[in-house]
Amino acid sequence: MMKTSKIFFAVLAALLLAASLGGCSTTSRIGDGEILYTGVKKIDITPVEGEKVPSGLSSQITEAVKVKPNNSLLGSAGYRYPFPLGLWVYNHWDNPPKGLKHWLYEKLVEEPVLVSNVRPEVRAHMIDEILDNNGYFRGNATYELAQGKNKKKASIIYRVKTGAPNLLESI
Repeated sequence: MMKTSKIFFAVLAALLLAASLGGCSTTSRIGDGEILYTGVKKIDITPVEGEKVPSGLSSQITEAVKVKPNNSLLGSAGYRYPFPLGLWVYNHWDNPPKGLKHWLYEKLVEEPVLVSNVRPEVRAHMIDEILDNNGYFRGNATYELAQGKNKKKASIIYRVKTGAPNLLESI
């Protein structure tokens, strides 16, 4: 009976700790008008009816918009940690000049990646140039911010319309 109650209290303490850490804001030091980048939500590539998008073109578009978001898992642009420890440290600790806390701060902190740093309008323009380079001269790309409950966090949806391809059959 004693061992069961110890396990119960240990699990309860772990859940309370996780709930309290999860409730802490990771956007408290982000300035007004700034939005925390949480990744690419979707890349919607729409070809002209009856056409297929070449796999090389879609991979070029994906590479053009690949930016490592906040709390990315092992440097991946698509997978994220469930709890952003680096952002929490950035938002809740001051960086002391020396000591153990300074060392921990330097090892754990992660500077926030903001939407303004990702510059989605420039990436949409890069997609337009990729389309032009591949013979899709009437194509265009746009972006949209996908915000949830927290208006200081957003992912990006890119919408690409390829238009009709202009293929060179012979010279």
